[in-house]
Amino acid sequence: MLVYILLPIVAGLPGFMLCREKFGKLGRGIYCAYFALCLTIVEGMRYGIGYDYEAYRQTYLGFMFRDSVADLSGYHMEKGYLLPQFILSTAYPDPRVMFFVVAALISIAVAVWIYMYSPNPAVSAMAFAAWGPVFYTMNFLRQSFAALVVLYALVYIKKNDFLRYFALVLLATCFHWSALFMIPFFFILKIRITPLVLVIYSTIATLLLIFSYDITDAFIKFSETMADKGYSAFVPSRYSHYLYGSVEFVNGIFIEYVIGYGLLFLFGFLFHRYIYKRDIDNKYAVAFMFFTLLLDFWGRKHAIISRLDLYFVFAATILFVPVALRGAYDWVDDKFKKHRRIGYVLTSCVMVGISVYFLGSMLLRGSNGCIPYTMWSLDTSALL
Repeated sequence: MLVYILLPIVAGLPGFMLCREKFGKLGRGIYCAYFALCLTIVEGMRYGIGYDYEAYRQTYLGFMFRDSVADLSGYHMEKGYLLPQFILSTAYPDPRVMFFVVAALISIAVAVWIYMYSPNPAVSAMAFAAWGPVFYTMNFLRQSFAALVVLYALVYIKKNDFLRYFALVLLATCFHWSALFMIPFFFILKIRITPLVLVIYSTIATLLLIFSYDITDAFIKFSETMADKGYSAFVPSRYSHYLYGSVEFVNGIFIEYVIGYGLLFLFGFLFHRYIYKRDIDNKYAVAFMFFTLLLDFWGRKHAIISRLDLYFVFAATILFVPVALRGAYDWVDDKFKKHRRIGYVLTSCVMVGISVYFLGSMLLRGSNGCIPYTMWSLDTSALL
């Protein structure tokens, strides 16, 4: 666990030096490249870490017994994930190579997005490394790839370009079908999160939580029925192991993470007027964090629902965190005028406090780099 505690420090702190205005794009680019390298090293060498590690390893080894691309039809995984790995396996049969390549691709994609769109790369990098997303990318590989494609699609909501957004979401389904969930959010995310909207959404989330098992079981049974009728190419199949009471990980994400994201969202929402005043498009950053929280809350009773937060949590940490901290700083600047040091102290305390909270929760749970889900069968004692 020490590796994951040191990661946000080692990978994040140099950004506060390199991303100063006097260094311009060059300093920003050097830092993001450095951050990508740090992520790649940690993620690429964590063999055995992660709930899905063994399943992905066995799939990769299975390619050794497949002679052609046509043989991939026997796998119940998206071909956008299988095909590149099948090609890689022909040259490198060792699964460790695959995990390192995957780590590099994920790390580069995140670093490039931070370089292009983050208002504060150092804050975004530290939040990504300390507040949960890095643990997702070391577990749910297919869905993480899909979420990263969606991350780039989210940019087109601000540009009001539905065709490109839709095209990227469809591309994301090549890695995980659940990306289809994001199609209506091109319109939903345009709604500014105001106190009234917050109450409405929260009421809906509470009702969904109450009927969570009924909703998910009905959807899973429907998909299984459609698959049996020959429509497996259009609906998710073989998810019966997620039915209520059938698996040990039916429960969703740890309550500590729901509380952590809740506190983070409330902190930012307290300064939402200053956030919107600086740039009205910051409403998207607030919405990203809110829907991360909403899906984690709704998914407390079911892992398959809380996993949908992957499509928001990357943008939430990378974009919302620096925006929220800047809103708090602007509030201090407005109220206390020349006493800007108070703003620096406030934002620094929030960064350190939330980081300690998230990493401490992982440490106390013994997750050690594994995604924070309730899994009684997960033995972390032998992990790095």
